[in-house]
Amino acid sequence: HDLSRHQHSSQDPTSSQPAPQQPTRNIDKMSAGDTVTTFFIALLVFTLFFWGWAVLNTIGMSDGDYDLGIISFATVLMTSCYVIGMRSADAVPARGIPRHIITISHLLVAINYYLPFVMGDDNPFDTPGLAIYFAVFTLLWIFIAWYARQLIYKAEEM
Repeated sequence: HDLSRHQHSSQDPTSSQPAPQQPTRNIDKMSAGDTVTTFFIALLVFTLFFWGWAVLNTIGMSDGDYDLGIISFATVLMTSCYVIGMRSADAVPARGIPRHIITISHLLVAINYYLPFVMGDDNPFDTPGLAIYFAVFTLLWIFIAWYARQLIYKAEEM
């Protein structure tokens, strides 16, 4: 008994004409692209908040001092805008050097959060809450760098 005759086909059994083919969309590619876009939009908003905080910190500092977050967060703002722009053009966000620059921008923020542990006049361990804040955000930005890179790789594979 031939089971293949009993399976559903895309052809109408009363018609001798084959059914028109529906355009196929690569759902996985769209999902990966949507995830990349959503992640980088969220990252842009999150980063904009902390960049503004760095600007306000700098305004309140003494002569010549500034919060390095102005620079490190600005790199993430730029790379996030780049990825969002590439995705809106339905292009792969980054191949080669741009992908590395995106990762480096995230790692610059992680380094910025780590710096108080190795430099500076104030020891963050004197204030446990501050030390925890710096440690958590150092690890968070390392994770963000890794996760963003994985998203971009996934989008490239599609």
